[in-house]
Amino acid sequence: MMNIVRAYFEHYNVSGYVDEYYDADCPFSTEPREFLEYAEADLSSSEPQASANSLSNSKRALDCQLDFFLDAYGLSIVSTQQKWSTARKIEIVGDIGGVPKGILHRINQARNDLEHRYQPPNRMTAENAIDVVGLFIDATDFYLHPVREGVDYDHLSFQEKKVLRLELSSKSGIISVGSRQKDGSSKQWDERDIHFEVIAADSLCDYLYLLSFILHAHRLGMKNAELFFRRLKYVNQPTHDGN
Repeated sequence: MMNIVRAYFEHYNVSGYVDEYYDADCPFSTEPREFLEYAEADLSSSEPQASANSLSNSKRALDCQLDFFLDAYGLSIVSTQQKWSTARKIEIVGDIGGVPKGILHRINQARNDLEHRYQPPNRMTAENAIDVVGLFIDATDFYLHPVREGVDYDHLSFQEKKVLRLELSSKSGIISVGSRQKDGSSKQWDERDIHFEVIAADSLCDYLYLLSFILHAHRLGMKNAELFFRRLKYVNQPTHDGN
């Protein structure tokens, strides 16, 4: 079934639109921007530990936003099961979200140097961490406010009475795929056509592939949308590889 879906995006001109969404609430008692405020307050201190404390809170802000994103898009279960490191979360969220990853890895490394090698950061490193994490939060908030739950993809190349439907269940980490009538007269799946589910914990690469098309439905009015994803590391892995 996934081969049919991949062929759909690879061989046809498509246009995607979101018709189900909601505004996400952070599932944690302290939100990412609060940790970033702590980092800024730390840096305003004249104490010698100011930069170290600031970097630690910037890292907490980064981790919190990463986990917020994973929770909103059905990846928190598999992340916990597989014990994803911060580095892996950066790779996956950065990859499917189209966010630069290298500079986030450098912040993570600076924090690791502090925690494990007892190498404190200088003030510039702490300042840069605040700026970069703030930009990362801004960029990923675009996908959290609102969270996309239901997306339809339509052929542009010829008249077709059906659209390809992607529906996200974030709590269970499942994306349902099927077809329905283009005119929206019925939201029921067409059981005679493709209809299946992909579970993040079982088929991570397939899940990330479909999730990418949910996240970027607003920007894929281009020819051969599949080309947009060929640079993506995790999405581009073979569909039988779930790790």
